[in-house]
Amino acid sequence: MRTLSSILPTFVFQLLTMKLYYKFKKGKGYVLLIYTHLSNRIELSPSVICNESDFGDGKKDNPIKKTDAYYDEKNTILRSFKENVYLVINKIKSEGAEPTTDLVKLGMKQFRRDLLLKKHIETTIEKFPVLYVMKEKYIKSLDKNSTYRSIIYRMKILEDFIKKRGDELLDFREIDVAFYNELENYLVNKEYSNSTTAKIISQFRQFLNFALISNYTSKVYMDYRTKLSVGSKNPLTLKPEQIIELKDFKEFDYSSNLLDEEGKPIYLKYYKGWYGKSYMVKDELFETIKDPTTKRAKRDSKGYLVGMETKNTFNHYTTFEIIKDLFLFSIATGLRWSDCVKVKVGDKDIKNEEYSIIQQKTKDIVPIIENELSRVLYQKYSKGKSVFQYLFPINCKKNDFTRQNYLTKVNEHLKDIGEILKFNNSVNTIKRVGKNPSKNPSVPFYQLMSFHMGRRSHATILSQLGVDMKSISQQMGHSNMTMTGKYISKDDEKLKSVFDFLKPNISNPENPNSTPSPVNEDLKSQLSKLKLMFDEGLLSKEAYDDRVELMLDKYGFN
Repeated sequence: MRTLSSILPTFVFQLLTMKLYYKFKKGKGYVLLIYTHLSNRIELSPSVICNESDFGDGKKDNPIKKTDAYYDEKNTILRSFKENVYLVINKIKSEGAEPTTDLVKLGMKQFRRDLLLKKHIETTIEKFPVLYVMKEKYIKSLDKNSTYRSIIYRMKILEDFIKKRGDELLDFREIDVAFYNELENYLVNKEYSNSTTAKIISQFRQFLNFALISNYTSKVYMDYRTKLSVGSKNPLTLKPEQIIELKDFKEFDYSSNLLDEEGKPIYLKYYKGWYGKSYMVKDELFETIKDPTTKRAKRDSKGYLVGMETKNTFNHYTTFEIIKDLFLFSIATGLRWSDCVKVKVGDKDIKNEEYSIIQQKTKDIVPIIENELSRVLYQKYSKGKSVFQYLFPINCKKNDFTRQNYLTKVNEHLKDIGEILKFNNSVNTIKRVGKNPSKNPSVPFYQLMSFHMGRRSHATILSQLGVDMKSISQQMGHSNMTMTGKYISKDDEKLKSVFDFLKPNISNPENPNSTPSPVNEDLKSQLSKLKLMFDEGLLSKEAYDDRVELMLDKYGFN
């Protein structure tokens, strides 16, 4: 009887009886290379880990999908490992033997021993220099999100430092405590703040971790921590009266109809020196006209009404108007710039009166409870829009990446807005460079204004109104309340009134020796703040009544 092997040529028979393919190992997350020969099968491990959702077709040479941040490096490792298996198989064939699973497994062990021996012999330099991995692998692997520019900035500083050392072929194994100390001294001598120095060193450790898990180095020192003091911060925040000024200032508004002495729109005086009408922002709206033949209108996949005739119209705003309102929205919601700028009309749950936001930084869903200030801003910018449109229009391309990178201009504009509104209260800051901090000259408040101040102001206002720390932490999407505490500024008004009980009680002439209760004075201060916010429309009647009730309960007056 003739067998299959006697009928077919040898190479064809071997192709039919031998297979190599990748398989995902559930539980541990390893990618395995499976080798089969006739009815036997072995698992070979290339030491590559990924998520099951990032593993694609095991029959392809690139089984790791692009959803994995390091898919290119991992696929390179897998291809190299597979090629090594083929080398072992061909070596067995060249020696006149059948590439059985046992022989291939044994051959791979020998191959790895030879490779390890070769690595021990190489004592001068590893395969990939630090700068090569930094520029050609790490930077190209980064997602272009809101942190991209900051990372590029820090990596450029690190690259300059390495080149200044004359170490363009720096080996990963040369990175030790002495290297970190030299880097820290370099940054201090360049007069980077201690906070910036700490961030740059932390970024370097993140890069080294990338190089390690991507097999560009076998071992590297990453345990260094700077001991430079970054100091405890009292975060700068806006006071309630400043928030009211921002909310009530209408001279930036395109639709305000306010005119100057010459009868021109008053907003024009704030854009002298701007090119043409570059200060103008057009927001696309959809005016709908009912079709009398249609009984019921439905929305299509893009959120537009079906059964109605639509025509494009535009609402107009000025740049300062939008930046001011975006800043107020951050104060009202506690959202970062990267989240504020991505909010779309459909992100609001009308029934529950809250916004469901996936935070850019944490990738977690955070429900933001609506309040009177965020409601007014939502109504202003959502009217006439599809649920898929951005809530706030800004002067750049309509995609998340460009909008996030608009933050630099936003911070510049906020300083201009603060100066226009005369936020001139004097602010002292500390310059922390090295081990000897110094006091900076006092500057007007507006010079230090930035968008993140809105998030800090949100946390501080909630705290001063008596909202519990856990609720504030959840509203801001923090993983713990310690982080939330860093956002809350000290309550100057409370601190000023601590010893008010020492003042004579002039309001009670019958008992001149009596003194007012410090509790009563504190309660009066809190109730005054609530009344001010209610009068200015920052709190609804229901919210005001609830807060007053809670305050009275707290001080035992109910």
